[in-house]
Amino acid sequence: MKTRKMLAILFGMLMAIPSGAVMAQKSVSVTINNENVVFKDVAPFIDSNNRTLVPLRFISEELGAQVEWDQVSGTATIMKDNMKVILTVGQTTMIVDGKTKEMDTKPIMQDGRLFVPVKYIGEILNVEVKWLAKDNTVVIMPGITGDAVVAKVGDLTITAKDILDQLEYEMMMIQYQYQYDDSFFETEEAKQYMEQRKGELVDYIIKNKVALIKGRELKLEPTVTEVNNEFNKAKEDYGTAAEFEKALVNSGLTVERYKAQIKDSLTISNVAKYISNHIAVTNAEIKSYYESNSGNYTMAPGAEMSHILVATEEEAKAIKAEYDKGTSFAELAKKYGTDGTKDTGGELGYIAYDSSYYDQDFLNGAKTLEEGQVSNPVKTQFGWHLIKVLNVHKEAYRVPLEEIKEDLKNIIISEKATEFIYSQLDEWGKEMTIEKYEDIITKL
Repeated sequence: MKTRKMLAILFGMLMAIPSGAVMAQKSVSVTINNENVVFKDVAPFIDSNNRTLVPLRFISEELGAQVEWDQVSGTATIMKDNMKVILTVGQTTMIVDGKTKEMDTKPIMQDGRLFVPVKYIGEILNVEVKWLAKDNTVVIMPGITGDAVVAKVGDLTITAKDILDQLEYEMMMIQYQYQYDDSFFETEEAKQYMEQRKGELVDYIIKNKVALIKGRELKLEPTVTEVNNEFNKAKEDYGTAAEFEKALVNSGLTVERYKAQIKDSLTISNVAKYISNHIAVTNAEIKSYYESNSGNYTMAPGAEMSHILVATEEEAKAIKAEYDKGTSFAELAKKYGTDGTKDTGGELGYIAYDSSYYDQDFLNGAKTLEEGQVSNPVKTQFGWHLIKVLNVHKEAYRVPLEEIKEDLKNIIISEKATEFIYSQLDEWGKEMTIEKYEDIITKL
């Protein structure tokens, strides 16, 4: 699948240079949206240490950002797309939306202008940056980088990468399900779907973030052991540790990041269960569901059957003799049975007398039995059977409501769950600070 690359390309480290080194500087060209940029006074350059520097204010204003300069503190504040970045001359840290991030070099002043390494332009100005070494050219495309914040929920952020990764996964599943080739994603239908889905995914992930915050408050986060157990289960799905590590790399994940995803997933699941447990179901609702779906609970004539299958009639007769002396049918099935039901007492469940899934000779033998009776040996194509029947019904009947009341309650809860969970998350969300940056979302 074709996706836009939103990575800021890393270039050289910036080092403070003495004024005497200016003669060694190499000129640099800059393009924005494929248009050459003409600098009015100072221009970007590659210094003698092969570091690429650009004048911050000029580039920022070309890209629609605002720059405020504090001469006293030597601090520049850049504001763009709801993002605020603070840089200080001579310091290797920058503050992005209140969070401190380390740089591997320092901004410098030269000729009365603040220069920054082009390496950080992508992160500072939320754009895609490429370096064409052959032409000494910086290529800037004012798209949205993966780190761009599209929404905030409390202390959690949602980035462009979160949205685009989820969209890519959904499109991959659509491709797999319907066996589309790659050309499908160039169609107008696919493009319209992706555009519409981006906005929907923001709301979907906001709900997930609300669940994570509430899960933290309600102490519903999984333990380290639970996370590790899920991690190990996933690891066991691969033949070797090397294959698992390769799969992580291909997914762009580290072990730590994958475990963090597992923790989030388990937390959201726990929150969903917590909400579902508070769904009220009345007796009237259960009765109404029972009546509306009576066909699902009307059973054809039949019985709950158990059997013991052996190879010969002599074996079957000997087992029947033990049963007649008082040994339980389940115990005999476990001891002598030869098929997969032996460990469950030979139980087969409720079988209709006219079932097309069972041998007709077997069913004919069962039909003659009364409640709790065990047959004499019955021959079928599979061998010799002893058959026991319970809950015998010679005519069609409806399962009593009381017998399945709890099952019906769980079905109703399941049907209500999605709407109820979303409604509860919306209510919790009203108690939190949620911000959506539509101007960035529309650019994804």
